[in-house]
Amino acid sequence: MITEKMKPDECEAVSALIADAFYSKFRPKVKLSKRELQTIISRIWLGEADNLGLSLWTVKKNGHIVGAYGLSEYVKTQITPSMLGKLTAVIRHLGLLRFFKFIKILIETNHRLGRNELYIDFIAVKEGNRNQNIGHFIMENIIERSAEIETIQTVSLFVLKENDHARHLYEKFGFTQSQDVKSRKYDFLVRKLKK
Repeated sequence: MITEKMKPDECEAVSALIADAFYSKFRPKVKLSKRELQTIISRIWLGEADNLGLSLWTVKKNGHIVGAYGLSEYVKTQITPSMLGKLTAVIRHLGLLRFFKFIKILIETNHRLGRNELYIDFIAVKEGNRNQNIGHFIMENIIERSAEIETIQTVSLFVLKENDHARHLYEKFGFTQSQDVKSRKYDFLVRKLKK
């Protein structure tokens, strides 16, 4: 397996992977189709990654994308005309009510980054490739990358309270629950780096 920065021509494949992994989070309340969710992810989240301080990575096995992850560092978010245009198009398509429901779900795992913090926005593994240690491989890469950035002292993420499988993986890599961030559905986990 190898990991590398996501290339622009991989945006559709990665957005489909993320949409598959997180569809159940949005479907009940927003009533999005998987394709609608993928379009929003592709255009706004991945398409504006640089303006959001998000670095995107793919995991490949035998030349095929089997996983992806996104990491955020502290940056001052820039709202560009391009981003406003994309948001306007999404609002028009979804309607204001569904758009606000979508944003409300996103806010559940919104975290204001500290200057010395690396935040794991998402980890997604292709459904047919789960239980093949890809999550473990991704976590090794994230910890390695965080150690390479001199200013990073903490790595953080949200995990669903009932996602014992993911929690076990994160705890294996030294993450512990923080009491600083409260959520009904999610726990906020942090790992302090020794530098």
